[in-house]
Amino acid sequence: NGVYDNLTAKENGYWLLDLSTQEKFTEYTYQLNLPKNTVINYLGVYAVESFESKDGFKITGHVTDRPFKITIQYKQELIEESHLFLMFAGAIAILVFLIWIFLKKKKPVKKYHKDKFSDREFMIITLLQKNHGCMTQAELERKTNLPKASLHRNIASLERKGIIDKTEIGMSNKICLR
Repeated sequence: NGVYDNLTAKENGYWLLDLSTQEKFTEYTYQLNLPKNTVINYLGVYAVESFESKDGFKITGHVTDRPFKITIQYKQELIEESHLFLMFAGAIAILVFLIWIFLKKKKPVKKYHKDKFSDREFMIITLLQKNHGCMTQAELERKTNLPKASLHRNIASLERKGIIDKTEIGMSNKICLR
């Protein structure tokens, strides 16, 4: 197995293998193995007994009373590495995007000291933390059992302290931790 300059040549991407002689043989058997992704342009032999192409080409033949002749012109196609690169780059991009989303959602949970807030204010902060930082004012009213006016005063106090943001959404307010 090797490359011999006098038997092979390459031109315009095509390999030419010429193992021909004018000398006549009473009998000979040959087997020609070509690598994967080979495209055969020309095959010059006297007889082909089998032609397999699962892992590259395997060509065999048996010839009697003829000169030795095997001439083949072929091209080895390269696997499209650009497709592999694009798939790899796409997978990396998706992975980076998923990590970014995960890290973006994983905001560090702020710790609020109970002694800096009234019991009602601390209860509102705790409920907001348990509900991913946001709730409607109506949900807070149901969960805290506070009257609307008391809840409104406590929300206004937390808003002044810079702990929460209040956003009007239709007939209700959305309360979110900052």
